[in-house]
Amino acid sequence: MKSILQCQNLTYFYKNDVGIKNINFELFTGQALGLVGESGSGKSTIAQLLCRLLTLQEGSITLFDKPFQTVSDKEFYRLVQYIPQNPQEFFHPKRRIKESLEEAIDNFKLFPGENKLDVLMRSISEVGLKESHLYQFPHQLSGGECQRASIARALLVNPSLIICDEVTSALDVTIQAEIMKLLGKIKEKHDAAFLFIGHDIALVSQFCEQIIVLKDGQVVEQADTLAMVQHPRSSYTKLLLEAYGNG
Repeated sequence: MKSILQCQNLTYFYKNDVGIKNINFELFTGQALGLVGESGSGKSTIAQLLCRLLTLQEGSITLFDKPFQTVSDKEFYRLVQYIPQNPQEFFHPKRRIKESLEEAIDNFKLFPGENKLDVLMRSISEVGLKESHLYQFPHQLSGGECQRASIARALLVNPSLIICDEVTSALDVTIQAEIMKLLGKIKEKHDAAFLFIGHDIALVSQFCEQIIVLKDGQVVEQADTLAMVQHPRSSYTKLLLEAYGNG
């Protein structure tokens, strides 16, 4: 497996709030790593740092053996894609889904010589949507449909790293299960690495081979998923397993 992302001693402090301190992990091709914690644990701060929404204060991030800050924006967004918690806020409200997906094709000059509609049809078919969904606005889609569209947009650029940020927390249980099943199929088909962020350790454990448990901006436990679920070392991990079940 090839190393995609290395994070060493990631540290970030807010003026009046806990950030993160000395976070370390590495992600490899095809691997899914889970970041688990309650609100304020630091998992969203890590996501924002990796999406270049915050600037790292201490520590280092390496993407494909290149220092994070030396990777151009265009190369970065070609390599890293983000699937949000609330996709309806992520899409431009006055653009049809087709336009938002075409933007990714145009920005990165993808699929030269191919008919755009054919490309889009392949993309949305993979995530369980129909051609009619392309011509709708984000607010016209259900939460599950909009999340499928955001997944399709992420996959269009064939990224090496996909960051999933609480991607099912705004969905009901039935749709949540469908989205997790879809992500599982995508994980099997594509070589991308996944950073899967969530508060539900049972849900995260179904998708990830390794989990990091965060509390107050620090790692309280980091282990292979099976070992953590069966033999948690931290009392906080045990509390999370009791609260959400062990999958």
